[in-house]
Amino acid sequence: MDTIVVKIESTYISLALIKDEKKERRIVSTRRTSLPDDLSGDTDEIQPEYLTALVINAIKKSEMHAANIDLYFGAAFELFSEYRFSKTAAVSVKRKRENQEEQILLADTGPVSYRKIHYTYEGEEGGLSASAVFAAKTDLCEKLVSGLEREGYNVRILSSSLIAFAETAKTLSETAPRVLVIEAEKKEYKLALFTEGKLARLSRFSGGTDIPSSAEMFLPYITDEIKVVFCGFKSQEVQLRELVKNAGAAAADSVDLTMADLDSEISLSGELAYQDKFFPRIFSAITMNEGNTKKMSYLPEKQREQKTNVPLITICIASFLVALFICAIPPLTLMSAEREHSENKARFEDHLFAAAREKLKIYRLFVSEYTEILEAENAVPKRDLSYAAVIDEVRGGLLSAAEIDEMFYEKNNGLFIDCKISEGDLESFDLAKSVINKKGEMTVYEPTERTDLGEGIWRIQIRVTQTPVPGEAP
Repeated sequence: MDTIVVKIESTYISLALIKDEKKERRIVSTRRTSLPDDLSGDTDEIQPEYLTALVINAIKKSEMHAANIDLYFGAAFELFSEYRFSKTAAVSVKRKRENQEEQILLADTGPVSYRKIHYTYEGEEGGLSASAVFAAKTDLCEKLVSGLEREGYNVRILSSSLIAFAETAKTLSETAPRVLVIEAEKKEYKLALFTEGKLARLSRFSGGTDIPSSAEMFLPYITDEIKVVFCGFKSQEVQLRELVKNAGAAAADSVDLTMADLDSEISLSGELAYQDKFFPRIFSAITMNEGNTKKMSYLPEKQREQKTNVPLITICIASFLVALFICAIPPLTLMSAEREHSENKARFEDHLFAAAREKLKIYRLFVSEYTEILEAENAVPKRDLSYAAVIDEVRGGLLSAAEIDEMFYEKNNGLFIDCKISEGDLESFDLAKSVINKKGEMTVYEPTERTDLGEGIWRIQIRVTQTPVPGEAP
C-alpha cells in the first residue's frame, strides 16, 4: 500500500512516498518545497483554499503517485497546549483538568475549533504524567480534505506533525536509558525525551538554528548519562554537537548512525537506495506506528466507509455474462465462423485487393523494424543516477570552503545546493567550477544571482547535473 506523507510546517511542505510491506516502511522518495513568504507570518488570516492549492500543487510537482494521503500540521497551523497531572488521579479529576486546558487553549478561537486530539505520555517529575491538547481550525481542515478528495486522494489521517515526530522518535528510544531526540531545522526545534524507553517530554520551540541562542532551550534536559540523537535538515551542524557535549551529554549522534538498528522497521529504496547519508533529513519526513497515529487524528472518529462501486460491479457482471455466452456457443456456430473466415481470406486473394495486400505487407515490415528498435534501445546501458559520488566530489573540492545550508536531489534536475561563501574564497570557487565544467563529466551552473549578505559573505545557489557519456542512455 502506497502512501504520501505530507507535513505542512511553518515555512515548508515536506513530502515522502512510503510503501508499507508487512511491518516495514520503505521510503521511496522525499521532496520539500518552501511556502510563500506570506505564510511565514500571521497564519490566522490565511485562506484555506490558498493553502489547499499549495499542497495539491506540491504533490503534483513531486511526481509521487499514491491513493492515500497522511496529512500533518506544523506549529503555524495547529493549536497546542501541554499540562501535567498526577498519575494516580481519578478519571473524573483528569477529565476536569483536561477540560480546563481546552478552555484556555481555545479561549480566543470561537466556534471554529476542530475536534481536539489528546496525547498523554509518561512523566518523570514525582509521579506526574504529561498530556497535551491539539486542535485545528474547522474551515482549514475541511477545505484541505475536500480539496484533496476532489483530486482523487483518500485522506486517511489529518493530525499533528509533533505527534508524528514523537511516534517516529520512539524507534530510537531503546538505544540508551535516557535518549533525547531533536529535530533541528532553520526555524524550529522539535524535542522528544525518552526515559527507559518511555516518552517523558514532548515539545517544540521556534528559533531553530537560525538563532543559535534558541538551542539553549533544550539544555535543561541534558544530563551526563543522556544520549542525544539529531535528525532534520540541520542535524549535521557542528555547533549543535559541541553545545550538547559541553552541557554534559554522554553522546551526540545523528540518526543515520543508528540506522542499522532500524533496518527491521525502515528501509530506503527507489531513488533513496544507498543514500544513508541523507537519512537524518529523511527520518523527520516519515511517520511510524500508523495505527496509534490514526487514533490521534483530527478526522472524525467514525471511519468513512468506502462507497460501493456500482459501475464496476455492473461491468464485472456484464463481462461474466458475455464470457458465459461465448462458452455456451454450440460447436456448429464455431464451425460456421471458421468457414466464413476461410471464404473472406480467399476473397482477399483476388487481384482487386492487391493494393490492400501491399499496404498490409508494408505495415508488417514497419512493425518488425519498430520491434527491433525497441530491443536495441533496451540493450543500451542506462546511466547510474546515483549522485553519491557527485556529492562527495563537490563537497571535497568545489564547496570545501563553503557553508552548505541546503542540499537536495531533484529528479531530472540533479543536485540543488544553497551555500554561503566568504568573499576571499570566491576566486577559488569560480576556478573550481570552471575546471569541473571543462572536464565535461558534470555541469555546474548558478540558476540565480549571487546575494551579498554583508560582512564579506555571499549566498550562492548552484545546480549540479551529471553529463551522460557516449553509449549511455541519460
